[in-house]
Amino acid sequence: MEETQVFLGGTPKSEKHKLAQEYLNSPDKKHIEEAIHYLIMAVKQGEINAEFDLSVLYYAGKYVEQDYMKAMRGFLHAAKENIREAEYYLGLYHYRGIETKVDYDKAFQKFMLAEPLKKPYILHTIAKCHEEGKGTPRDQEKAIAVYKAAAEQDYVPSQMRLADIYEQGIGVSVNMQEALNWLSKAARKGNGEACYRLANFYREGKGTEKNADMFVKCLYLSAKSGYAVGQYELAEKYFSGKEIKQDEKLGFEWLKKSAEQEYPDAVLHTGVAFFEGKYVEKDLGEALWFLRKAISMGMDEAGEYLAHAQEEIEQQKLEEEARLTEEAVLKHAQMIKEALRTQTAGKMSSEDEKTLEWAKQVKAALRVREAAAATAQSPKLSDEEIMLLQAQKIKDALRSRTVKKTESEIEEEAVLQKARAIKEALRTQAQKQTPAEMQDLEKQRANTQLEKLAFLKKRAELDDPAAQLEMGIKYLLGVREGKTVVLEQNLLAAKKWLTRALENGNRDAQAGLDKIEMLLERM
Repeated sequence: MEETQVFLGGTPKSEKHKLAQEYLNSPDKKHIEEAIHYLIMAVKQGEINAEFDLSVLYYAGKYVEQDYMKAMRGFLHAAKENIREAEYYLGLYHYRGIETKVDYDKAFQKFMLAEPLKKPYILHTIAKCHEEGKGTPRDQEKAIAVYKAAAEQDYVPSQMRLADIYEQGIGVSVNMQEALNWLSKAARKGNGEACYRLANFYREGKGTEKNADMFVKCLYLSAKSGYAVGQYELAEKYFSGKEIKQDEKLGFEWLKKSAEQEYPDAVLHTGVAFFEGKYVEKDLGEALWFLRKAISMGMDEAGEYLAHAQEEIEQQKLEEEARLTEEAVLKHAQMIKEALRTQTAGKMSSEDEKTLEWAKQVKAALRVREAAAATAQSPKLSDEEIMLLQAQKIKDALRSRTVKKTESEIEEEAVLQKARAIKEALRTQAQKQTPAEMQDLEKQRANTQLEKLAFLKKRAELDDPAAQLEMGIKYLLGVREGKTVVLEQNLLAAKKWLTRALENGNRDAQAGLDKIEMLLERM
């Protein structure tokens, strides 16, 4: 449901309700708390339209904690007072199985009680019922007519569905010109997906002549509107210099924007770019973050890059420790040199004596351990040289030592190793194996995905906003491994995790919540 349509519950009877609606419908959300306060006050004064608006907020979980039972009580009260839009929402409870069993017949009856309002999102849902035969006999002709009634009110989900119908020939003859027409209307409303699809129409010459300029223009508008797929493809165009002037810096900016919206390919390639220092300055810390996220999204090829990045980071740590150790040793060597100078001058302090005593002990130990340095053939080492030799020994030890890993890192490494092994087996043995063996390997990959999901869920339950965002996206998109469904799409679960991520300060979750609202409205 579009945000501006959520709050149209009728003409306000009080100034408080009027103010609440203005604040809630305004693009500027700085007065939201005041709006909720005014709305509650209007409800207490008995305004049924205000009660309906508040129920919509509880149903959507927008600006208040989601509470389906509170919302239902308000809708029932509003329906008794002949607010037809409340019947539509009560229908959604039956349609989606919220607090009750799914009952499409009851849902459709409720939707038709609200149909005289001719509100586009109500019409869209009714059209979907006609198209899918939910609560009424399947009737594609009726569905198209009702979709058009909503689309002509500039309702984007209906415009997009009509484009699908005519492009794919669903119940009608394929008509690319008509599909182009509806995509163009949705694109003019700023819908990023529509702009992206329209770009491909111009590139491929669907319903129109091929037009490279219009392809680039529509692709840019798609990216600018925030559509992750469009951003990723625009980045690719800037990198390759095909159909657009090459600009690697600008290409990386669009790639990163797409990655920040959890588009898997963009997440992977952003991590690789940071690792290789390609298109952007090398940054192993950023590379680790994006590559780990790519792995959590099922991009197994990120594993090899992640392993190399971790090795480089560890090597840098060891070299830095060795450098600091060498600096400390040189400092001691200088102290020894100063102590020897004062000893010669007969002005040696107690601290100088301690320094020289320490130097003698180090020299003795080194001469025992370093046979080569103690042989007659070897030149006599100065104190400074001995200290440098010690530094080199420390450096070598640091480079060869086994680095301890945390339990989570060991678990992650085990999962990655298993995923790589399974992937390699699938690639090298595909032609040799029977269908049953291939299915078994696919099942192993699915189990590996489940292990990754288990680790991710643990982090999410510990209120890690990044993990909560990832869980939300996975439920939003679903996870498949070949033909095996690892995680079914679950919009309510996706909404739960994305809402928690948003509450914990991850603003990226809002884009996912908006997508869920649109998907639910299409249902």
